[in-house]
Amino acid sequence: MVETVSADVAVIGAGPAGVCAALAAARGGAAVVLAGNRPVIGGNSSSEIRVWTRGASGGGSLYSEEMGILGELKLRNLCMNPEANVVFWDETLLDAVLAEPRITLFLNTHITGTSLGPDRLIESVRGFQMGSEKEFIFTAKYFIDATGDGSIGAQAGVPFTMGREGRDTYGEADAPEQGDSRTLGSTIFFMTKRTDRPVVFHPPEYVHGLEKIGEIISRGGRLVNETLTGCDYWWFEFGGTEHTIADSQDIALELKRIALGVWNYIKNSGQFDADTLTLEWVGSIPGKRESRRFTGAYVLKQQDVVSRREFEDTVAYGGWYMDFHPAGGVYTDEDNCVQLPVFIYNIPLRSLYNPDFPNLYFAGRDISVSHAVFSSSRIMNTCALTGHAAGQAAAYSAVNNLPPAGMRVPQIREVQDLLISGDLEVPGQKRSAVTNLAGTAAVTVSSVFEDFGSLPEQGGKDLALTAEWFLVLTKKAGARDCAVLAVSQKPVPVRCTISKQPVPSRLAADPLAEPTVLEIPAGENWVTVSFPQSYSDYEGFVVVSGEAASGVSLKTTDIQTTGFLAGLKWSADYRYPKIRADISGVYGAENLGDGATRPYTMPRSWLSGAEKEPSVTFEWDSPKEIKEVRLFFNPDLSRELPSSITCSLDENHIFTPRTGMPPELVKGYRVEIRSGGAWKTAAEVRDNWRRLSVCRFAEVTSGDALRVIVESTYGSPRAEVFEIEIY
Repeated sequence: MVETVSADVAVIGAGPAGVCAALAAARGGAAVVLAGNRPVIGGNSSSEIRVWTRGASGGGSLYSEEMGILGELKLRNLCMNPEANVVFWDETLLDAVLAEPRITLFLNTHITGTSLGPDRLIESVRGFQMGSEKEFIFTAKYFIDATGDGSIGAQAGVPFTMGREGRDTYGEADAPEQGDSRTLGSTIFFMTKRTDRPVVFHPPEYVHGLEKIGEIISRGGRLVNETLTGCDYWWFEFGGTEHTIADSQDIALELKRIALGVWNYIKNSGQFDADTLTLEWVGSIPGKRESRRFTGAYVLKQQDVVSRREFEDTVAYGGWYMDFHPAGGVYTDEDNCVQLPVFIYNIPLRSLYNPDFPNLYFAGRDISVSHAVFSSSRIMNTCALTGHAAGQAAAYSAVNNLPPAGMRVPQIREVQDLLISGDLEVPGQKRSAVTNLAGTAAVTVSSVFEDFGSLPEQGGKDLALTAEWFLVLTKKAGARDCAVLAVSQKPVPVRCTISKQPVPSRLAADPLAEPTVLEIPAGENWVTVSFPQSYSDYEGFVVVSGEAASGVSLKTTDIQTTGFLAGLKWSADYRYPKIRADISGVYGAENLGDGATRPYTMPRSWLSGAEKEPSVTFEWDSPKEIKEVRLFFNPDLSRELPSSITCSLDENHIFTPRTGMPPELVKGYRVEIRSGGAWKTAAEVRDNWRRLSVCRFAEVTSGDALRVIVESTYGSPRAEVFEIEIY
């Protein structure tokens, strides 16, 4: 039995990239088919494989947690699944997909063939659904290959690479001298739990014995102990010297031998307190890191990442380390990974398609990047952003009958505007104000935060500078310095560097950083941070990075102020420093309609004073018809929001879990519209969990003013809003 299903956009692959692509395309007005070959969606992040999602924030970038559709899903998960149970992450994704009426979902559906028509247009793909024994032919105007393995593109004949390019191919510093077919390996995890009685483990005969496992864990700094579980065992790697697609079954079986062999070692070697431990779960499907990478209209290279190259057609960003794992996996003496910190980097639309295949987009692991860049872009948060971008672009292509290679600057700008309005950051770009009524209004606010002296000290939680540390400051044009409150046991000169960073990083080294010295006297004192004379006209973020200073601490406060942050270089436990600085105008009403939805160079938010119901008012000279209001709030964009976490996490992850909803996030608000001199409530929102909260009115409402009144947050005494769009 063969059924034909037609859509505007067919998304093949239902991992984070595919889910975000499908939701973006559907919200862009397209009828969407989403087909995945597993019984659950979520790919590597699902309960079948259990890799937690990470991205730019985990790589050390600040104010960089990935939002857009992925951010919406992660915040929903945080609200409904605060323990970050991976099983409920599956349900968060499924709930979002099933709630979208324009998406038709096909689970357990493996694509077996792709049909090409004239001009290399994909006419259809054919799939078989396990369980139902049905065959489907999916036809669509546009297809998105989010399979991870690049299965659709490969069947269509899109050129691709598997393995590493040699250094001469693109001139990349961290490429090997000679190219080869080696890839990053795959991984299977297990998860443990402690019981109230001894539990015996008798290993299956096929698993590796104690002696072989002992040899494996003696190599490359691999950690094993009874407290580790889940993603702590990311180094269970194998398959990089094999063909990660053709040899997938053999790779999976070898990984089972390794994983259960390690468990046997923990239980039966006599070296661990493991008598009452048992296995709660062990994976059967490997989490695959690498297979095919397509050659698109542009191949993103290491030089682009390192130089932070800007593209006219940027549609997404990355920021995880360039994270190289040895192809030999557990059977090599090499270090189990080499991680090179990077700043936020741009991903162009041209890396999401090949112009010779006009109706195919790429999303996720298979986008057009070199192997060196892939070591970073493969991380799931980045994959999800490329999925969101591909889905939005595909919907635009379908609605406008315009292939990606046919888009010129005006059309690309329209796609970027749609992405920004959907809360996907396009670094350096602002939303066009052409249709945003907020940009044409006179804006006033009830109060503005301008006095750091009003912030309470955070008792007992000063930041001790026991290791390399960083300090993020916001500088106004013309400002010569600012001051931080420090405590020192004795006078100490602390060597530092200072640099301008549009998106700050606690890890990446800026080659343009300038040396400086902070003179810290004994006792509690305000310590001046002087800006270089060349920074006189600069307005934006400044990052001070310093060496360890024994006996020195920075005083901190409980209250976050975007644009001022401190911490240790190799820690994600951030603090909010006590500051003395001129911030007049930094957090004013002018930020609310400027097209920027999150920090970039400057905080770019309205931050109220501590008052009962902070408000912002937009007024026009004549009545306007209003049908929608979009508000961008602060969910603390420097702290990671993973899909799931285990009950314990090894400190090597450099991860600090959230303890609840972000205090800065607006929880309750109402929208009022003035007509004929009278204010009327148009919308009330309670228990908001979204960063992008959208109020759509059932009927178009006319008024000459609109105001947003913040009634509550999740803990902060101040309201913070990055942007308000009114349509």
